[in-house]
Amino acid sequence: HRSVHAFRFEEPSAYYGVFPVLVTINQERYLVAQSGDTMTHKTHQGKGLFVRLAKETYEIAQANKIQLVFGFPNENSYPGFVKKLDWKHENDLLRFTKKITTVPFSALAAKYNWFSSIYKSVLKNRLKKRVFFESSINATGQNGVFRNQDYWNYKGYASNFTFQVAGIQVWAKIDGVLHIGDIEYKESVNYNDVLSGIERRARFWGCHKIVFQCSQDTWLASILSGSYNQSKGLPVGYLSFNTEIPFHTLKFTQADFDTF
Repeated sequence: HRSVHAFRFEEPSAYYGVFPVLVTINQERYLVAQSGDTMTHKTHQGKGLFVRLAKETYEIAQANKIQLVFGFPNENSYPGFVKKLDWKHENDLLRFTKKITTVPFSALAAKYNWFSSIYKSVLKNRLKKRVFFESSINATGQNGVFRNQDYWNYKGYASNFTFQVAGIQVWAKIDGVLHIGDIEYKESVNYNDVLSGIERRARFWGCHKIVFQCSQDTWLASILSGSYNQSKGLPVGYLSFNTEIPFHTLKFTQADFDTF
């Protein structure tokens, strides 16, 4: 990552960061980078710092044999990536949601700091466990982020956790609602039971909504399409430094977000 500082009261002016990640494409591994946080101090906006930082970061990335930069830009950063940095945007994630009837303790915790400490204190022992499992994208033979133990350990900086239902591990995060990053894939499992178990947990934890995001035409999308409301999720964008590698075939789940 790289940042430029214009010192005014010793405050940074702008930041752009990327994070090295391995992906599996047709059983081969490639070093790529995920685009992370971008920010510009309000007194330095409109000076082109975002574009300058991004281009300099991409030069450093290529010098370190990174083959691609990808990300899931929000509505604020999307124009800069696509119009000014020549990112390709060929598809969007799908967003699956289901409302849960419960007392919305998680939403209250997200809104009120005083209640957040109480909520986290009550649930902290239940939401600490993290059990490694393979990405459902790779496990079903598709191309995606390679989650090894190092990647799993890196993700431990955030407040995500795993829990088990019907013998299957579920990777989750509570942030006002219950976000599901991924579900462990095994053959000959009734995933209707798994989804029902997730709903029971959401109800017990006071989460009034369950949210998934994943690529189209994936196993995860297929098990959710019948019982969850479906809408357009975040765009998938990328800038390739190697046109011979079919990066457009990569699939993702919400666990691949840098914020998960």
